[in-house]
Amino acid sequence: MQFLNQLPSQYRLERFPKSRDPSLRAYNAADELVVQHLNELSVPYSANTLIINDQFGALAVSLHQYKLTYWVDSYLSDRAIELNLLNNLSSCKNISNWRINSTTAHLKSVASIESNAIESFSKSEESKKSYESECQKTTNNSQTFDLVIIRIPKHNSLLEFQLHQLKPYINTRTIIIGTGMTKEIHNSNLKLFETIIGPTKTSLATKKARLIFSEYQPGKLSYNPLKSYYLTEEELTIFGLPGVFSRNQLDIGTKVLLPYLPQLSKSDRLLDLGCGNGVLGAVMAKRFPQAEILLTDESALAIQSAELTFTKNQLTNGLFFHTNITDKIANQRVTHVVCNPPFHQQNVQTLTIAQNMFQSAAQILSADGKLLVVANRHLKYQPMLCKYFKQVKILSADRQFSVWLAQQPKFKPKSG
Repeated sequence: MQFLNQLPSQYRLERFPKSRDPSLRAYNAADELVVQHLNELSVPYSANTLIINDQFGALAVSLHQYKLTYWVDSYLSDRAIELNLLNNLSSCKNISNWRINSTTAHLKSVASIESNAIESFSKSEESKKSYESECQKTTNNSQTFDLVIIRIPKHNSLLEFQLHQLKPYINTRTIIIGTGMTKEIHNSNLKLFETIIGPTKTSLATKKARLIFSEYQPGKLSYNPLKSYYLTEEELTIFGLPGVFSRNQLDIGTKVLLPYLPQLSKSDRLLDLGCGNGVLGAVMAKRFPQAEILLTDESALAIQSAELTFTKNQLTNGLFFHTNITDKIANQRVTHVVCNPPFHQQNVQTLTIAQNMFQSAAQILSADGKLLVVANRHLKYQPMLCKYFKQVKILSADRQFSVWLAQQPKFKPKSG
């Protein structure tokens, strides 16, 4: 029997959030190449299959006939996968049964060690031994994956983390395939596969895409996913998990923004929008312990990093939301928003995320609320800010960064 799967181009797939750029698709040649390869192998649909880092659901939709589980860190990717499955396949009703959350969920009957590993690393320098012990316990797990497909993430630290988490759930019979565009695959990626999983090779490039093939080799490695740095002036230790922006040191943009952070009263509420490791929120939480600080990010690992930052610094006035911008807090009101907007989604440069952030900030701010933004100077944010705020001005500008203050949102605040 031949087991064939339709290519992503044969489905109606959409990005999430929807892009204003019609040239940006919800799949690319790397998705198509791995589906074509599986068709050539004729892998049976009974294969227990794990898809990691599916960007918009192209792989989940194309390979839906398999016994499927998917794992993403991104809230946006998670929503895109869910929506594209529902829009293309009437049989996909229990999508939550397929999902692995990056930090808290489980592989259904396979217990994920991820949360326990992160928790132990945040407690002790002896945590490497704890991690190795947990890996050893799960090495002989009776439920393993037959097929693993990994879209190569932007950050090597995230790939390293995922490969370490994956290893207890694969064996010598597991087919392990990495996929990405040639510009996304580097020798450093291959070295991680080789070191953590086992012998690794690549395919020839096809339409600027390439596959990685890795063979399981038993063994365990010491690994600590947690990084930190210390802000001397604020007397804060900032923690960062893999894939989180600027996890090793304070980024230049945030350093530029720190002197312009607002003064808060007891009744004020500040939103750290796209919080990353929570550095801005933590600084404000410590400076103004009576004010309430909200932190949102679409990365589950970023939110857990921010939570660790608050917990380890004994900051108790933070509320954390894994969400797309302000989706889960849309009916709340804040007096201040601070953000350092990303201008990439996966490996594609885009201003759509920043524009959505500015619009959401205007909607959630009180009538006299203020938005403070730091951004690379070359990014043309002024027209976007003026679209949503009556008053927009530059507080600071150097050769690299600008600090913007936007006031008087044009949206009438919702009651809430």
